[in-house]
Amino acid sequence: MKKLRLLLAVPLVLPLLGSDAPKDYQDGIVYADGLEGSWLLVTYEAGGEARKVAYGLVMTYRRGEVESRPPDGGRNRVMGTYRADPGARPATLDTFYTDGFHRGKTWRSIYRIDGDTLYVGYQSGGARRPEGFDDKADLHVETYRRLRR
Repeated sequence: MKKLRLLLAVPLVLPLLGSDAPKDYQDGIVYADGLEGSWLLVTYEAGGEARKVAYGLVMTYRRGEVESRPPDGGRNRVMGTYRADPGARPATLDTFYTDGFHRGKTWRSIYRIDGDTLYVGYQSGGARRPEGFDDKADLHVETYRRLRR
């Protein structure tokens, strides 16, 4: 009888123990751990064709904030916030620019991390999110190499 009472009590007590989910997430924002850190732009393709890259461009994602530091010493620096959904297929990345030449714009993109390589795909202007990296119609893909976490 005591075992039966114990078995019946367990489902009532477990919800009181709380969740393993991080407590510091607010407003449904998810910070994708694999995305956080600094990344060096190494290649850029538009419509499947290689294009000239801004050598030395570094993107840094940290706790919901993003910064693009160009090799020009910061004159064309771009800053903003981001929201990533690593559970979506493909993973999604929305960037809201608050400063710099993209100020006031939102870019809807997809991303994939393979080891220390980050692939970010988007359409011209960033308003429409591509359905995948095989969605070649107006697909732009930036490839980055991880610098540090």
